[in-house]
Amino acid sequence: MDGLKETSLHQLYAAQLLEARSFEARAAESFHDMAMVATDETVASLFRAAAAESSVQLSRVERLMRVAERPAEHGTASPDLPPDLAPNATDAELLKTARDSVMHQIEVYEAACDTSRRLGEYMALDVLLLNLDEEQSTAAALAWQISRQGGMLRAI
Repeated sequence: MDGLKETSLHQLYAAQLLEARSFEARAAESFHDMAMVATDETVASLFRAAAAESSVQLSRVERLMRVAERPAEHGTASPDLPPDLAPNATDAELLKTARDSVMHQIEVYEAACDTSRRLGEYMALDVLLLNLDEEQSTAAALAWQISRQGGMLRAI
């Protein structure tokens, strides 16, 4: 791998880690807020678990960032998580927002995994794959909850 290409990959990797860190921090807070607004206890429990998972993933990404050579200045745009949820937000709206956010984070982790493979950062790849697996499990739990709600998202 030539020097310029490797430098560019390292910069891309650092930017991807920064985006993952930023997203996980927002996700932990937003999932907590969603749990407070949800009316169905099963939905609220799912959001509490997602908030806890995001906090763990955030600490993993921060550890990876500490060992990365050069952190990026900024990440790429990601879907907005609701900064302050309306008290009348329906569980269906909360589930849709959570699903969209988790799907974006899966894309972020897939891209970071690809870049870490190309850089030969295999220890970091293991951590990123663990986070990716957890995001995919969350996506599956959200999909199950959406189907359990009986298609209520069709009205949104």
